[in-house]
Amino acid sequence: MNITSPADAGEHRPSTPPAQTDDLPTSPLTSKADEKLDDKQGDKRVDNSNVMESAQPNEDEQPSDSEFRDFDWDDLQDRYAKEMEAQTQTEHKIREEFDQLMAFYQIWQQIPQIQEQERCAKRLRTRVAFVEMQEMELEKQQKHHEKVMLAFKSALEMLKPEH
Repeated sequence: MNITSPADAGEHRPSTPPAQTDDLPTSPLTSKADEKLDDKQGDKRVDNSNVMESAQPNEDEQPSDSEFRDFDWDDLQDRYAKEMEAQTQTEHKIREEFDQLMAFYQIWQQIPQIQEQERCAKRLRTRVAFVEMQEMELEKQQKHHEKVMLAFKSALEMLKPEH
C-alpha cells in the first residue's frame, strides 16, 4: 500500500526537468518556469509571484512566429502522452487501493450489525422469559387470591345466623 501525504497527492513534479535540446527554441516563459523549478526542486512551498509576473511577457520577450513554427510539437505531444499515461496508471492504482479499502470498510461496518442482531435476539429471549415468569407469578397470585376469597366466603357463611 503506497500512502502519500495530501501535499504530494495534488502536485506532481518530475525529479529532473525534461531534457531540452539546444536546437529547439524555448519560449521565455518556459525557460523561466524551468529555472524556477530547478531552483526550488523538492521545496513544497514555491513562490509563484515571479512566475505570475513572467506570464505577462514584455514586448521584447514575446516569442516570434518562427520560434512557434520551429518548435518540436511532436515531442511535446509525446511527452504529454507519456505523462498522461503515467498519471492514468497512478490514478488506477489509487482507485484500486480505494476499492480495497472500501471493501474492508464494508466488512468492518457489517460486524457491529451482526453483533447487534445477536444482542437483540438475546434481549428478546430474555424479555420473553421474563414475561412468561411474570405471567406464571401472576397466575399463582390469582389462584392464591381465589383460595383466600373462598376461605373468606366460607368464614362468612359460618358466621351467618341461620334463619
